Amino acid sequence: MDIRIIVNKKETAVPEGATVSELLELLGYNSNRSSVWIDGGQLLRREYPSTVVAEGQNLTIRRIVAGG
Repeated sequence: MDIRIIVNKKETAVPEGATVSELLELLGYNSNRSSVWIDGGQLLRREYPSTVVAEGQNLTIRRIVAGG
């Protein structure tokens, strides 16, 4: 069964029980090159595999880009 969350201001359906790591893979993001906020709080990269997304959460995902 799918749940509905908001990702970057767009409603998205994801499998119930999906972790942030699984969500990033599903959406085509590289977890080593992405920053994730859930409901305004930033996650540490080591939390991605153990953090399960829940119905109605608001996620912001940003790709990390190096510059010089």
